[in-house]
Amino acid sequence: MNAVRYSIIPARPEAHLYRVTCMIEDPDPSGQRFALPAWAPGSYMIRDFARHVVSIGARSRNRPVTLEKIDKHTWRAQSVTGPLSVSYEVYAWDLSVRGAHLDTRHAFFNGACVFLRVLGQEDVPCELEIVRPAGARYRNWRVATAMSRKGAKPYGFGAYVASDYDELIDHPVEMGEFTLASFRAVGVSHDIVITGRASDPAAWPEPFRRHPGAPLQLFEVEPGHFVEATAKPVSAMRREARLAAPG
Repeated sequence: MNAVRYSIIPARPEAHLYRVTCMIEDPDPSGQRFALPAWAPGSYMIRDFARHVVSIGARSRNRPVTLEKIDKHTWRAQSVTGPLSVSYEVYAWDLSVRGAHLDTRHAFFNGACVFLRVLGQEDVPCELEIVRPAGARYRNWRVATAMSRKGAKPYGFGAYVASDYDELIDHPVEMGEFTLASFRAVGVSHDIVITGRASDPAAWPEPFRRHPGAPLQLFEVEPGHFVEATAKPVSAMRREARLAAPG
């Protein structure tokens, strides 16, 4: 079966809106269903991510396709023959690592709250195109994710790939003019990415070099994983840590 193809763009950062498209070549002939998860990997409290979908539509062979919302987080397309694409806008104003956030300074999303699950094709490989937002103010933005690249340059916009839907949503993505530092511990290269106010990055890796095993034990990750830390300006400076496997 063909890969499920997604694209995402911070379409209107000033309005906190992502535009996402999901394209499938082999939709269910009885009417393809799509759903957003009600949970996020590593955080299994029931959440209503679908409430942030502010508009949605479908097309097949350049013709509109009717979408029916059959419950609070599931949609069903009318039966079609041929490829089917679903495009939708997601409102992103959640500073936690469980959701999605977008403004003119940076973009972050957890895949569970922006990527529709194609019911019946969860085990199919997924391809993702991360598109740079339009405008000169975003020309220096980069991408930080542990998802495997498929054509994208390191820390670049472009094509990424996941073996299935579960892997797709298990790789958070940060975009912006973040600060990056790299170091080696236990013989493995690691990267640290910080968005927001940050101290001199040259000083960050030093504690890791002096005690290379300590960070891995602290975060309970195996050698070969990396820690991505995000400092986000809220009413008081708050730091949140995210763990991800390397791509």
